[in-house]
Amino acid sequence: MPGRTVRSWRQRFTGRAGDLALRFDALSVGWSGSTALGSPEPSAPAPRRAVLAMGRLWQAARRRCPGEVPPAWPLANVVVGSQLIGTRVDLLWPVAPHTLGRSRGP
Repeated sequence: MPGRTVRSWRQRFTGRAGDLALRFDALSVGWSGSTALGSPEPSAPAPRRAVLAMGRLWQAARRRCPGEVPPAWPLANVVVGSQLIGTRVDLLWPVAPHTLGRSRGP
């Protein structure tokens, strides 16, 4: 991968890391029913908190559905709609919910 691509991915993830950490922790608590999966490190940098929260989410998913859970990064990417490192795009036209994820090409 070109260096600028990797840097761009890291910047996007870092920009979303604080929000991702909160959302993954909330979801992991909801899936597991407890906070016993590990405690967040409030003083840690946001990207570290997000990665640790992804791990807790994956652990909660494995406990909830043993043998049916993808690896941690793909699971987290599915949970956030493939936007872990995706670009942020504001569409200039409204998109109907039933068309999301469908190709608009021929």
